[in-house]
This record gives sequence, C-alpha cells and structure tokens, in this order.
Amino acid sequence: MPYFSMLEIGMVTEIVSANGQNALETVGISLLIAITIHNFGGYILGYFSAKTSKLNETKASAIAIEIGI
Repeated sequence: MPYFSMLEIGMVTEIVSANGQNALETVGISLLIAITIHNFGGYILGYFSAKTSKLNETKASAIAIEIGI
C-alpha cells in the first residue's frame, strides 16, 4: 500500500509541475534559493529548539532532520 501512495503523490506532483512549467521557468533560481534557505532554516530551528529543551545530541539531530525535511 505505501508504494501506491508514493506513486499517487509522484503523479500529482508531476501534473502540478507540468501545468506550472512556464511559471517555474520564470522564477527558476530564486525558487531554488528560497527552498534552500527554508530547509536550512528548518534544520537550524529544529536543532537549537531540541538543544534548548535539553535533549541529547542524537535526539537533537533527529529532530533537526525531521523539521528540516
């Protein structure tokens, strides 16, 4: 069942991306930069929030990855 869900999510993403191809080509590199900043911000926020909560290094790293993704 998870494979079916993954396939459906991929198909929906493909359809939405194909419909917005012209818009994606217009924003291009600025969209890539915004996504990168957003993800790194999530990693940093997750890590320091976990450390502020006095969690150990392993748990802090796991939380950072979950939030960053």
